[in-house]
Amino acid sequence: MNIESLLEKIDLFDDAVVESGFMRDVKEYVTTIGQPDTQSNLAALKDIANKVFEKFEQIKESELPEAMDILSPTEETFTDIDTFDELKALIEDPDIDTSTFYSKLNEILTKLRDQIKTDSEKFEELKTTLSIYSKTEVERTAEAGKAILSIVLKDVDTITNLKRFAKTVARWNEALYLYHQLVNGESPKDIELLEVQNGSIDIVFNLDLKVSVDLVQLLDVGLKAFLAYLVYKSKIHEIVAGFAGNAKLIANEKKQEELLLNNVYESLDKTIREQHKDRKRTDKKINSESIDVKVKKVTSLLAEQIIKGNEVKLLAAPKIEEADEEMADLEKPRELREKNARIRKLQKELTSDDIKLLKEKFDLSDDENVL
Repeated sequence: MNIESLLEKIDLFDDAVVESGFMRDVKEYVTTIGQPDTQSNLAALKDIANKVFEKFEQIKESELPEAMDILSPTEETFTDIDTFDELKALIEDPDIDTSTFYSKLNEILTKLRDQIKTDSEKFEELKTTLSIYSKTEVERTAEAGKAILSIVLKDVDTITNLKRFAKTVARWNEALYLYHQLVNGESPKDIELLEVQNGSIDIVFNLDLKVSVDLVQLLDVGLKAFLAYLVYKSKIHEIVAGFAGNAKLIANEKKQEELLLNNVYESLDKTIREQHKDRKRTDKKINSESIDVKVKKVTSLLAEQIIKGNEVKLLAAPKIEEADEEMADLEKPRELREKNARIRKLQKELTSDDIKLLKEKFDLSDDENVL
């Protein structure tokens, strides 16, 4: 594990726990429930408990627990202690009285607050030490009107096969060029392979700021569509078992599954066309030739990359307050990362037949007719 990888894991903690406000909220809730009016209000106490549990559950389902195990292999962190299970049991107890609920909630939140504080201080100290020796400590700075984004390739078949990897880089280069033509009159620079580390490959590229915003919005649409399919798949098995072999119900379920899966591609296609139409109103230099061909190439690549679990993350951009209000969408990469983490977890529940179907429908890596 190299230094840069460890620093990325600390940043993951900062994003999910500190910057998200979870650390602050837990601290404030400890104070709030200690007030006499709240102590005696069971509905208010349950509301606070549910809010903490909802955010805590998102964290537990993300990549953070695994990252924290690497950062703190011999000491417990807040995701290791029993507070999550204790909070769940407290919320689900139908017979508990107000006094007992307050007492247990206060104990759980206090323990959680103290452990998060300990973790934060420990990781901040570690970050300070590691940064001294980091080879990439010189910050990447974005040019005016530009954003620096990274494509993180995590698909094993891609990063362990040189031919497939080279083909993927070439296809990203072409797709970004075509996408840029669809939403902007200027041409992008070629993407640049920066480094290989920690079992993934980061391809870093410098892209027009507004094109970056459009790309982030587009990826968000595709991730939501695929996540809808995976959530459906995770719940449908139990429902199908209740069909008792009813052929019509089974056929309808298969049709619904097919529609959800097709929607990954269709939602990307529709969004690109809407973005192109919207941008062309204000940018007359946008190229309108071969729209269908360009949209198909971009859509096919993004759908495949989403299915494979590859990610796009923001490395550097002008300060949000210096840009248009629309640029606030550059903050979406955190949301994209959370969606990607949920997708990876749900993908583990897919059957071999499901995985085969996804590969047949979206994987273009072995298609010799595709650049």
